[in-house]
Amino acid sequence: MLITFDIDETIRLHGSSQPPEQPVITWAARLFYREPIRIGFIKVCNDLRSQGCRIGIYTTSSRSVGYIRRWMGCYGFRPDLIVNATIHEEALSGLFERGRPPSKHPGLFGVDLHIDDSKGIAIEAELFGFRALIIDPENLNWGASILDSVRALAINQRSRHYDEYERKRQSEQPRFYGGGEVIHREPLRKQSIGFVATHERLKLSL
Repeated sequence: MLITFDIDETIRLHGSSQPPEQPVITWAARLFYREPIRIGFIKVCNDLRSQGCRIGIYTTSSRSVGYIRRWMGCYGFRPDLIVNATIHEEALSGLFERGRPPSKHPGLFGVDLHIDDSKGIAIEAELFGFRALIIDPENLNWGASILDSVRALAINQRSRHYDEYERKRQSEQPRFYGGGEVIHREPLRKQSIGFVATHERLKLSL
């Protein structure tokens, strides 16, 4: 599962009273990469990776890929994917000749869940069919909200894969002819969880 984080007001808070993460390479952070990172970000990433997730950064800011990689490196974190404004614009080029393109489109990069602070992203998630979790900058329990949502998404994906397996198994099941009757086995039914992007967190509708 690939999960991406926005930067501004998601993992880099502006004017927040919350204490920031402490860098592991202090001299580089002090001299060259002075942008603080939201406390709890590294722990969330470590917890997600322990569950087999890949973690990326998706920003439409002008920060370069190299800058983002070195900045994150000061905190001991190496992203599996980095999308900045240049990469985003190149990916969307020619896809939306009619109508306004989305400000972000994580689905184009194979992202399973995007973490952002913008309520506009929640609306775009509905319109363009990607998954987004909206986290308030002042939410002190933001890490728990992310982990809960990822666990729910994993359940949803396993359920969907099970349903796909059942459909394939039923389609490949042999037909027995005798007495004018074709025998079919009814597939097992299992509830699945649908994801809806909201302004505060993902709602699960059973």
